[in-house]
Amino acid sequence: MAHREVTLALKDYLEPGCPCGLEERIRAIPGVHDAQINPVADTVRLAYDPE
Repeated sequence: MAHREVTLALKDYLEPGCPCGLEERIRAIPGVHDAQINPVADTVRLAYDPE
């Protein structure tokens, strides 16, 4: 099945290099293939299965 991508705005995001591992936590969600946070644009790009 083809995955979809979406870019979402982040609000009150933590500083770059934060040890919280937010990208890794998002990637651990079932159905999520990838998560990339852009701290300059305050966005996160998600690749996921639509179902």
